[in-house]
Amino acid sequence: MGKKISYTGILLALNIILLILSNIIPVNTLFFMGLASLIVAIVVLEYGFKMGVVFYIASSILSFFIIMNKAQWLLYVSTFALYGLIKYIIENGRSIYLEIFLKLVFANSIMIFLI
Repeated sequence: MGKKISYTGILLALNIILLILSNIIPVNTLFFMGLASLIVAIVVLEYGFKMGVVFYIASSILSFFIIMNKAQWLLYVSTFALYGLIKYIIENGRSIYLEIFLKLVFANSIMIFLI
């Protein structure tokens, strides 16, 4: 249990560092947010869905206080960080065509939500 918490804590620190870099270097904002979302997916794959949800919530709360531009925060929380969790749910024993369809539905619904 201690190894799991320390590993996710280090990954959370790396996640926040990437989000700070997305704030400091405005040219690579989407790149750093994409890298930060990979960390959420790594936690889900290593320790399961429940720990991934806890990591997502912790990352969302910490990034709210760290990211100065709240539009970037909303973009990260609603699309990038959430995608690792949604991907895990969608890819649980379904056909490839249904997976692609559900991922497209998720992407379009988030786009409608953000507009």
